[in-house]
Amino acid sequence: MIRNLSSQPAGRAPVRMLLGAGVLAGTLAFVPLVLALWLIRGESEASSAALGALGVLGALTLATLGFTALLRAGRRASVVSALLAFALPLLLLGVLFVRLREQGWFDPVACTLGMLGVALAFQIGALLGFRHSRILVFDAPADSTASGLGSTSTEALR
Repeated sequence: MIRNLSSQPAGRAPVRMLLGAGVLAGTLAFVPLVLALWLIRGESEASSAALGALGVLGALTLATLGFTALLRAGRRASVVSALLAFALPLLLLGVLFVRLREQGWFDPVACTLGMLGVALAFQIGALLGFRHSRILVFDAPADSTASGLGSTSTEALR
């Protein structure tokens, strides 16, 4: 039996799981990354990595929320708003990087390591979070042979 999903908010549960898991994974990657750089290279490199990691975490969160707003807008959303949802966080991140690069204590390599580490962890966490939040739009049959998926179908897949 197919369920009517029109009464449910579009993508609310999957977005919460995606964003929550992404932020959690990014935060969990942030702490050991900054701590390791602080122990190995020093305070200024750890500060650079922390600022880069926090910037990426904010940019990815902003982008996810922007795309969520686009999904909820449906057909009213335009290509320009989709471009803004993608480009604005990247632009803000670029401005942060350029402004920090002017500081004497800033280390661009450590900042890049912080950015890459948190971005990778955020994306993996978001992927796993979304994977666990899928909403089924159909009910599974009580008996696999009743729906025609019996031995004939499984033998055809071999």
